[in-house]
Amino acid sequence: MKTFSDKIDEYVKNKAIESDKHHVKKNDQFNSSEAGYCPRKIYLDRVDPIKEPEATLRIFQMGNIIHEFIQKEVITGGVYEKDHIIHTGLGFCIKAKPDIIIDDQVIELKSTKSISYINTPNANHVKQVNLYLKALGLKFGKIIYISNSDLESKEFNIMYSEDLYNEVVSDFAYVFDCIKQNIPYLKVEPYPNPYCYTCKYYKKCYPRRTTK
Repeated sequence: MKTFSDKIDEYVKNKAIESDKHHVKKNDQFNSSEAGYCPRKIYLDRVDPIKEPEATLRIFQMGNIIHEFIQKEVITGGVYEKDHIIHTGLGFCIKAKPDIIIDDQVIELKSTKSISYINTPNANHVKQVNLYLKALGLKFGKIIYISNSDLESKEFNIMYSEDLYNEVVSDFAYVFDCIKQNIPYLKVEPYPNPYCYTCKYYKKCYPRRTTK
């Protein structure tokens, strides 16, 4: 007989398979949620991808559950947009799909363990929302961080920045050129940063480091 934990794992795996079918990463298309990501991770996700660990899939699914709850039960009257495509003119495009649009404002929901340590919005999240604003021709957005444990929240207003948009396009352009020319993104720092430790490509980047 399957245990409760087994059933949770099965549910999470099925959700991941379903998501993968609808979110195939293409060499000439980047996702707005990848803005600010490690370029090496973006490259490997397309050239030599590996599956996410089960623990990570559970975290992702918890975030999805929070998103669905907020969208259906809390923020009403919003428009849930389909994918928007930003054509950069550089051989690749950027896919943007905001969580909610209400009163000409993009709202991006981010679940987190706790909001107590969040005093400013994450720089990558700002880049992501900025891409939404670019795709939709809007000027203002908002990032809402929601605690998984108690649903407490913090909000940050975002204004569109053309300079920030150009910065993200430049980052994606570099990865795109590496993929197109079959040149691996080889820049690996001598020592991993805190984000590296939880990355699924940790062992690819630091094969000689057996412990984290």
